[in-house]
Amino acid sequence: MPELTLTTSGGRLGSNASPLKALRPSILQACRQRLSCARSSVMPNRKSAEERFWAKVDVRGADECWPWMASRNHKGYGRFKFRLHSTRSHRISYELLVGPIPDGLFVCHHCDNPPCVNPAHLFLGTNTDNIRDAKAKGRLATGKRNGVHTHPESRTTDKTNIHARLTDGNVCWILAALAFGIRQSTLASYFGVDCGAISRINRGKTWKHVPRPLRT
Repeated sequence: MPELTLTTSGGRLGSNASPLKALRPSILQACRQRLSCARSSVMPNRKSAEERFWAKVDVRGADECWPWMASRNHKGYGRFKFRLHSTRSHRISYELLVGPIPDGLFVCHHCDNPPCVNPAHLFLGTNTDNIRDAKAKGRLATGKRNGVHTHPESRTTDKTNIHARLTDGNVCWILAALAFGIRQSTLASYFGVDCGAISRINRGKTWKHVPRPLRT
């Protein structure tokens, strides 16, 4: 199948380019081209993964959100089995229409709409970039909006089972948030652990195997 690369008048689309301006002229044409290639590369009566993927997307205008119409997780992100792995649908859309996702980078939403798979609304960023974007958009529930206050019944109080409640992914997120300046008390409330647990993670006393973010 031929590789598709979206370009602008200045060259290949980069992570610092304005995706809305760069993709607007060609995004719908690119989507249709990918779908056409997918259809022509498989046996009759058998749909390719790309064809099945786009069949689950409500493709609208180039500047509009493209909602994922199939299975979603509890946070609203679409899920799709692609290349033998269950993957978030917006990541698949980015790979199909923009290009490969480098290891360690996240695919973030400009539109702050988890089901959206329009690559014009997506950008690459580090975990720290993701935290910064969430904080700027008010998605970090701090203070009285935190779940420990809005749903106190859901908080686990067994402080002897801290490691059972956290995962490597949680700790990676915590370290990135700390590097960005999020308060330890806010993170403790968010994950339902005591401040001492967050402090020990920050000082490298626990979860030593989790990579530390580079501080700038």
